[in-house]
Amino acid sequence: MYVTGAKECLVSTTNEGFRFQFRGVVQGWQQLIPAEPTLQTEVIISRDDDRIIAVPYNGPLR
Repeated sequence: MYVTGAKECLVSTTNEGFRFQFRGVVQGWQQLIPAEPTLQTEVIISRDDDRIIAVPYNGPLR
């Protein structure tokens, strides 16, 4: 599922799981056009899609 559905966010695939990196905004943010992300999140999801293994980063854009 991840390999075909989120290529632009998929950073790497290992035996441990899938590592994604994406940009977003804080909760409650009012949409601007064009959208201006302020946060960056990196998350590792298990290969069986059963759990979040780790969130190595969740903060300001780097």
